[in-house]
Amino acid sequence: MERDAISRREFMRRSTSATVALAAPPYLLDPEPSLASAGPVPATDRIRFGMIGIGMEGSGVLATSIRLPGVECVAACDLYDDRHLLANQIISAATGKTVPTTRRYQDLLENKEIDCVVAAVTDHWHKQIIVDACNAGKDV
Repeated sequence: MERDAISRREFMRRSTSATVALAAPPYLLDPEPSLASAGPVPATDRIRFGMIGIGMEGSGVLATSIRLPGVECVAACDLYDDRHLLANQIISAATGKTVPTTRRYQDLLENKEIDCVVAAVTDHWHKQIIVDACNAGKDV
């Protein structure tokens, strides 16, 4: 075998890497997302959401989402009172505010201040919450 020849495995590795690099949209390669606003977002451009489920996944989603520019959590829902406290601890640490909490997700769907809901609940509840949210005119 010649010294300049490459193995089939090495050829596949190099060509796959090159294809991925060339096919990736520029915004994926940009270290700073161009979609996020660097400055304050006008109140008319804010998304106000209600968080349904503040468990292991929900608390992480909540903590991440409230740090996004133009995103605001205005209410939280969970069956357990300790998770109401957890939701307000997470929100207060990031924004200095607290939000109303409830055990009934329907209260969030009736709230006209909420644009959309995030459903971080157990699998068997997803369908019902999503159907009810869509019927209430909320994005999910």
